[in-house]
Amino acid sequence: MAVVYLATQNSLQREVALKVMRNVDIDGDAQNNSFGERFIHEGHDLASLVHPNIAVIHDISNTDEYNYYAMELLKAGSLDDKLKVGVSLEDAFNIILKIGSALDCAHRNNIVHRDLKPSNILFRDEVTPVLTDFGIAKNANRDTKLTRTGALLGTAWYMSPEQCRGQELDGRSDLYSLCILFYELITGNLPFDGEESIAVAMKQISDPIPLLPDNLSSLQPVINIALSKDPDDRFASVEDFCEVLQSKLVDEDSLQDSMRLHTKKFSSEDITDINDELDRITNSSPDQAATSSLMSSEEDFWEEEGRLRKWLLVTLLIVCMAYAYTYYDQRGYFHIQSAQAERDIPDLMRQAVRQTAAQQLSSPKGNNALESLKKVIAMDPQFKPALQMLEDIATTFELKAREQLKQKSYAKTVEFLEQGFQFSANHKGLSLVQKSFQEELKQNKINEKITPLLNRAEELLEQKKYIRPAENNVMIAINGILAIDQNHSQALTIKSQVKQVVLFRLRDMLQQKQYDKLQAELKLVLITFPQSQNIRDIELQLNEILNKNPD
Repeated sequence: MAVVYLATQNSLQREVALKVMRNVDIDGDAQNNSFGERFIHEGHDLASLVHPNIAVIHDISNTDEYNYYAMELLKAGSLDDKLKVGVSLEDAFNIILKIGSALDCAHRNNIVHRDLKPSNILFRDEVTPVLTDFGIAKNANRDTKLTRTGALLGTAWYMSPEQCRGQELDGRSDLYSLCILFYELITGNLPFDGEESIAVAMKQISDPIPLLPDNLSSLQPVINIALSKDPDDRFASVEDFCEVLQSKLVDEDSLQDSMRLHTKKFSSEDITDINDELDRITNSSPDQAATSSLMSSEEDFWEEEGRLRKWLLVTLLIVCMAYAYTYYDQRGYFHIQSAQAERDIPDLMRQAVRQTAAQQLSSPKGNNALESLKKVIAMDPQFKPALQMLEDIATTFELKAREQLKQKSYAKTVEFLEQGFQFSANHKGLSLVQKSFQEELKQNKINEKITPLLNRAEELLEQKKYIRPAENNVMIAINGILAIDQNHSQALTIKSQVKQVVLFRLRDMLQQKQYDKLQAELKLVLITFPQSQNIRDIELQLNEILNKNPD
């Protein structure tokens, strides 16, 4: 068991966190060597990762009795501390995106953390989360048997289903744990909870993903993908997950509204103030309590300016009823439905939920969520739960299409776009992916024309055939590229290189007084670079020399 001490690094006179593990137990016997090796590997892994949201290692060493390493001292508390008082939605996104970036750095270095939880995220300051404690991390670059399939390591409340089963893990397991953290930060609750770790592990493996509150419903498809039981159904990487979260944060008006309206839980100071006030009222005498009360007695309330008070109450009641009507009407509860609709819609909605859980989204024919939801909309076009479910499923296809487009899998991209538009013909996210897809296809067609010309230009550049021969030179290929894409960066770079070579040659001819050769060369060069002021200047110099010396 490692112990962390507050220490001072004498050489630099700075405070550090010193993590220490004994090599021997209290009776002097050697400890299980695997724990010591894992401890040293943790230090090496941390030291190898350079990222602003990963703890910095200052030193690592060992003695006959101890292994130890010194790391930066993080004084601003842990994520556990912040969860106790509540975290704003804005802070939740900030924390997850930064820790996600840190995990992505680890994964790129073939390191899987495997124990992501609030106590392993410390803060350098109020807004900078830092990933720590790689004690059970696995480095794929090491040929080690320190951790093996079947060994359960981690914290059940944040473990992926495959980790609960003791299976081989990759970065998608950390992604699952990161999404558990995200769910906890934005709702204040764990998606899978219980008193015993075994019971929680079973829930991770088999329980359905809980629904988010209404104001966060736009995030439900993202949560559903990241918390998929099968790693293959999740985002391909933490980076992809964070990109989608970032896009949701920017694009979703409902999330922006939630940012403004989100209220933190009571802080410990708030709770202390409330308890103090309750104690004051509870411990005061009846006379004192009556004197300090701000509310009149019931009799006084109705007798004192009674008519005005009655009208105030009536007005308040009307306002409350109007608000309640607006609230429920927006959710589709007050739409008039036929008797058949009232009877059939609940059954159809339950059926759609079951079909969605079974991944029967648009097939088989006669037994899929799309058909069930369309039947609901046919009965009641304004039924909000069905409309929202259609939007959520379309968003799921949007995320899948986006992932396939990123991997250049165009057939799959088209498939997911078509399926998504079946659920929501005007879905904003799907339309954006479709636009990106069309632009990429257009660019691919342009590249098909440009690539052979570019290869030819580079080949001729190596042969130093800059502007000759007239029918086959670098500039003919480059001008062909620029006719297709006038801003093609690589073609413009090659054109600039040729221009510099030509200028050098012209100046050399001028310096060597090879005027006839220079005059002939300028005619060809000015056809190729008619707008070059530097070449025009050389032409002027030559003309001045020839005018002074006509012979």
